[in-house]
Amino acid sequence: MVIQRRIDGSTDFNRTWNDYKLGFGNLRDNFFLGLEKIHLMTKNQPHELFIQLQDIKGTTSFAHYKDFKIGSEKEAYKLKSVGKYSGTAGDSLTEHHLNMKFSTLDRDNDIDENRYCADDLGGGWWFRDCADSSLNGKYYADGKSAPSKHDGILWVSWQLYDSLTRTQMMIRPTSYCS
Repeated sequence: MVIQRRIDGSTDFNRTWNDYKLGFGNLRDNFFLGLEKIHLMTKNQPHELFIQLQDIKGTTSFAHYKDFKIGSEKEAYKLKSVGKYSGTAGDSLTEHHLNMKFSTLDRDNDIDENRYCADDLGGGWWFRDCADSSLNGKYYADGKSAPSKHDGILWVSWQLYDSLTRTQMMIRPTSYCS
């Protein structure tokens, strides 16, 4: 099941807590399914997470995690588990984002005392002291963010300085995996 997709800049992902809680966008193109739905799906049964990434040149990469789970709204949709990583993109989720609460433009849950990461980088995410990854960040059609900001759609273990132009996050119950 696709839980997040970015294919162009036609949908603004710099949204409120309530938007990320309930979900937004069009399932045929740019959307975020909703934290509450994702929490309910991952709450009682282990799920794996598969992330597809594409840069401005059309080069693709992926990250796969064996045990993806997020907490409830009471826990600020904390990224509780990702499990073992495999893939070609490098792991830009485990070290910097695991056990972090979700932040949005109207709810600062990161631990950086000097910055408001969701506001600085745009888009909701499990920010710590900003990001090694941020798939809901500001969309740059040319793949270039402002050098001083280092914002955009990020997966720094694969593309350190460039913003990505396409992403897709998918989950499925692990019991269906071979």
